[in-house]
Amino acid sequence: MSDGHHPKTLRRSVATFLTGTAIAALLALWALTWRKDTRELGKLEQHLAEGEHIVAVFWHGKYFSLFALATGLKATVLTTRSFRGDVIARICRWFGYRPIQIEHGVETNALAYLENDLSSNHAMLAAIAIDGPRGPAHQPKAGALRIASDLGFRLIPISVSGSPKRVVEKRWDKHEIPLPFARVRIAVGEPLDVPKNIPMEDLPEWQDRLRDRMEATDRAAS
Repeated sequence: MSDGHHPKTLRRSVATFLTGTAIAALLALWALTWRKDTRELGKLEQHLAEGEHIVAVFWHGKYFSLFALATGLKATVLTTRSFRGDVIARICRWFGYRPIQIEHGVETNALAYLENDLSSNHAMLAAIAIDGPRGPAHQPKAGALRIASDLGFRLIPISVSGSPKRVVEKRWDKHEIPLPFARVRIAVGEPLDVPKNIPMEDLPEWQDRLRDRMEATDRAAS
């Protein structure tokens, strides 16, 4: 029996489909109650209209709102190969995004796979939680910087704020969920242009710069 027809594989596929669909449908209905300010997405759309290739970066704890707020953008969203990643991929498809799933813990191979996918599909907009999938919170990983450097993409920070909101304190990322009827605002920060073929020893400095841009964008969203 092939893996595609293995009972465990089939059960997992059904479970991820149903779970992802249920969460996406609930989020879509939930977001209908929000009082949204998404005007700054126009900045992102302008960059794309000018032919720029972009990696939109955000904190892992902010992604819940972004699914619903950025719908309509043709984004390629990075997630992992896992049950949770499968659910996120299903949510992405619901809202019109294209997911790429990579193995966690094999950064070099994963990065090469991701870069090849973005190039071969002529993607103009990728979206990555830069402190995911497991943290530490608000500490940018090197992956987005490497993609921007290797492929010539611009890094553009995105943040979102909701009031009132629930913060899931037990999660490592302090995940934020705007409550029904909350005011929800998205902010798009200043682009960060990373040098081509950036040396490994220079990455920590650029990670600090990216964190500064992200924190400024958080303040703008709030």
